[in-house]
Amino acid sequence: AGIERVMSLSDGRKKMSKSDPSANSRILMTDSADEIATKVRKAKSDTLGPVSLYYTAEARPEVWNMVSLIAVFTNESREEV
Repeated sequence: AGIERVMSLSDGRKKMSKSDPSANSRILMTDSADEIATKVRKAKSDTLGPVSLYYTAEARPEVWNMVSLIAVFTNESREEV
């Protein structure tokens, strides 16, 4: 699975950036495993219910972002996640 751009953990429509005022919007290379896990748990999602194969980056950007990140880290496709 590939990822074109890494999107913000606080706004799935914006690119992840070290200049974002919120430290929870990004994962840094220097973050510990615990810090990364905490940031991912706090990442913005939505309240639309279960993830299906019919979601899109435009309709559900935060869900798309999280599924994409999980796919990259687990070496699975978005569909497998």
